Amino acid sequence: LINVDRQDQQQNLRGNFSENMDSHLGISSSSSSSSSSSSSSSASSVESAELSDKDQLQVQSCYKGLKTQVYVCGSMANLYVHNSSPEGSWDLKFTGIPVVLYDSGETRSRDKPRIQILLVERGTCFALWRDTIDNLTSYKVSSQGFHTMCLSTDHTQLIGLSFDCSEAAQQLWSHIDRLTSDPENIRLSGPGNRSKSARKQKHRPAPVRRLPDKSHISQPCCFEHITNVEVSDRSRYLSLQSLVPTPGMVSLDAP
Repeated sequence: LINVDRQDQQQNLRGNFSENMDSHLGISSSSSSSSSSSSSSSASSVESAELSDKDQLQVQSCYKGLKTQVYVCGSMANLYVHNSSPEGSWDLKFTGIPVVLYDSGETRSRDKPRIQILLVERGTCFALWRDTIDNLTSYKVSSQGFHTMCLSTDHTQLIGLSFDCSEAAQQLWSHIDRLTSDPENIRLSGPGNRSKSARKQKHRPAPVRRLPDKSHISQPCCFEHITNVEVSDRSRYLSLQSLVPTPGMVSLDAP
């Protein structure tokens, strides 16, 4: 379960998410009586659940890399954890942008094909949650705008994603289904299975490359600053509340 203060902040970020889906699934989203005044004051600053091209570019720039494909969902989503109570309700955990990363396994640091699904915080691009999609993930569409999957670390634990835009949710599922259906993604078809191309690549000697001289390396060019986070944004972002200490706190290690 999450505490009430965190949930109120995530509910504000959620914007105009539909509550009909949540009530139909029995999802718990309690709020305190003191949140009524704060919600009315923040109603004018509620962010749209659908992402703009700038938001998607911001996330892509943060997670793209060599031989890594980045897919950014077109809408915000809520992440729920299915509890083991007799009621079988869903508990809200995070609100963010679903992102799918596909590593082709052709680099030295990422030498195995891997598919990851992340929930990224809007505005900072920090990962609030991530998991690896394997052959037992069982990612599927439970109902319109609501997807379920099993954790890679515990396949008995069910995770739910509730999307505001059903079209964006369908596009995300189609992308994941296309990746998991590819036989080249060897980690998804079960342990111990390796493709012929992967075996050849493993025993192929790496070519020797001469590093360029420092004098041949130019200054940064075509640079565009698209993400900016300050200490004053601590009350706005959940990630900063966890990473940045409260102003005025003194470290015990300080002299």
